[in-house]
Amino acid sequence: MKKEDLIKNLKEIVDLATKSISSQENIDNNATDLYIASFCSSIIQYTDAIVSLTKTDNLIAIPPILRSILEAYVELLNLCKHENYPYVLTSNHLKQKIKKLQVTFEEPDNPFLQYTIENYGDIGSKIKEYRKQKSNVDQHLSNFDIDITQIKDRFELAGIKDAYAGIYGQLCEDTHNEILRVESRHLIEKENSVEFSVLTNWNLEKISHHILTAVDILKSSLINTFHHLDFENLDDFLPEIEKREELINSYLN
Repeated sequence: MKKEDLIKNLKEIVDLATKSISSQENIDNNATDLYIASFCSSIIQYTDAIVSLTKTDNLIAIPPILRSILEAYVELLNLCKHENYPYVLTSNHLKQKIKKLQVTFEEPDNPFLQYTIENYGDIGSKIKEYRKQKSNVDQHLSNFDIDITQIKDRFELAGIKDAYAGIYGQLCEDTHNEILRVESRHLIEKENSVEFSVLTNWNLEKISHHILTAVDILKSSLINTFHHLDFENLDDFLPEIEKREELINSYLN
């Protein structure tokens, strides 16, 4: 298989996944189902971005995108497993809104906060309003014995804590530009010197595990979404996706 065939098969997987979701007409208008479909759709689009990056050899952006895929996957799994999980998402959202508004009192001259300061009116009243909303939401979270604000705990809740301890940590290092990850992109050790490269010196072999992981998560997300939402015709798409996944595995491994 040539690189062009790899990209073709990746794109066909994304197109099949997109069609499988867009062809459904029975998504219930409730928070859980809408969030599951939305997180699954985000994973599909993130994977499509990886296809584009692979095509242009812009491999540096693949780890941050895979990190977002993993985070979306964690939320999708938790939505499928835990009835009250939409309240977790809402509580965390309100916590961040409160935190953002509180900062305006500490940094009133921060230029990046001016829009908030100018458009939220009485910020103190807004904070009280959001705190009241969060208090009401948090009443539904008594059955969660974890710190719902911590992504590590949400990985464990989803049943994939090994992914947090493994690949997720490396993806965070890439996203945060940890120095060893920067070195791996731009510095090449020679016998008596170090060679610098403006362009990331990664190749497909270096990033192959990321691509395979994205495809595997996409497939798992589809399966979980179809099963939880009682979607039909998964068998019309899954075998074709798996056939292309097998071809990609044989090329990258």
